[in-house]
Amino acid sequence: LWNGREIPPDVRRIADFFIASVPRYADTDSELQLYAALFANDEERFRMLKAYQAKNMRHPLFASAALKAGLMTQKEALEYFISFADTSISLENLESFAVLLTEDDAKSFLSEYLTAYNGILTADTDGDLDANLFVGYLRGRPQSLRWDKDNDGIDDWTAVCDFGVPQTVVIPKEKIEIGYGTYPYITKVTMQNSEGHALFIALADEQFSWTPPLPQLKENPGCDFYVPQVRLNLLQIDESQILSAALSYDIDSAEYSGAKIHFSLLNGIPQTADYTRDGKLYAQTFFENGLPVTRTVDKDGDRIFETTETYGYDIDNKMNVTEAE
Repeated sequence: LWNGREIPPDVRRIADFFIASVPRYADTDSELQLYAALFANDEERFRMLKAYQAKNMRHPLFASAALKAGLMTQKEALEYFISFADTSISLENLESFAVLLTEDDAKSFLSEYLTAYNGILTADTDGDLDANLFVGYLRGRPQSLRWDKDNDGIDDWTAVCDFGVPQTVVIPKEKIEIGYGTYPYITKVTMQNSEGHALFIALADEQFSWTPPLPQLKENPGCDFYVPQVRLNLLQIDESQILSAALSYDIDSAEYSGAKIHFSLLNGIPQTADYTRDGKLYAQTFFENGLPVTRTVDKDGDRIFETTETYGYDIDNKMNVTEAE
């Protein structure tokens, strides 16, 4: 058995061939030597692990292997394991090592260590043996998260947390950034609308909820350690639903280069719109029942809105413009 699973015959034959070949190569990679030992039979494994230890080679998996083989006490194995975990450790290695601890002192020490953990935890979420989830911890709770599902260098999502509670979530491939108030309620969203324009939406707290991949409770010996649980099928952010709960939203205007429009909403219906250019207000629109009624414009930038545009129904589609100065 290796890691609790029976080794298939084909894998055993390959492993035996490699194990027999290891002594021929003086510069065999230390990780390969350790894996070779893990696949060896009990007597050969003990000999190879002892030789690995004598050469002062180091690898995070050695703690579990040495503890199983009786080459280390639980205290020694724990100290060895932590020397790697202080920087980074995989979830799989953490779980396989933690279950080997049976002594109360060792379990208590690991509990205290994880409760105050300040390193990086990695996880393989799809079983392809490559880590694609990376979690930075501060005082035992997630502080930052990054998930690259396909390991293509483009994150599927990232998050920043405050003691394990998400504050912002970014979905780069969909160009969405989400900010939280009282979690899981959203207070701001930056996204592209259906026409491909950047849209910034502000919401009142506790009006619209959306749950990203959450830090879920993961039980380890003697302690509660929070590990993010990736949810593959996330609820999509629907533009119309989120606008119906919005206080306001901002969008770029095609009227001038650098111009923006800020819409104020009530129950998702526009009430006013402020037009700015390079941060300066140059026009305002007032709505009734969600439709524009009047628009005042400062055409010369003197902060006097000398032009008023009036809107109405264009039954005959004549596109007439009415202005008063």
